[in-house]
Amino acid sequence: MSFEPVVLEKVTKIVKSDSGANVLCGSLSVVCTEKEARQIFHKLSDDYGLGKVQVKPDGSHGYLFDFVE
Repeated sequence: MSFEPVVLEKVTKIVKSDSGANVLCGSLSVVCTEKEARQIFHKLSDDYGLGKVQVKPDGSHGYLFDFVE
């Protein structure tokens, strides 16, 4: 199973919708509330390691998550 579908499945469980989540140019973009963004960040950090995920607002109605080494 590829990385992207696994990550999108984890996000869908938190935001209860996959329509607002997608991966573009290696960044995970999610239309969600700040509370949901925090939950996503914590879940991804738990699964992939502390310091391996960075999050920032995307300037509209969502957040961008980047995976770093």
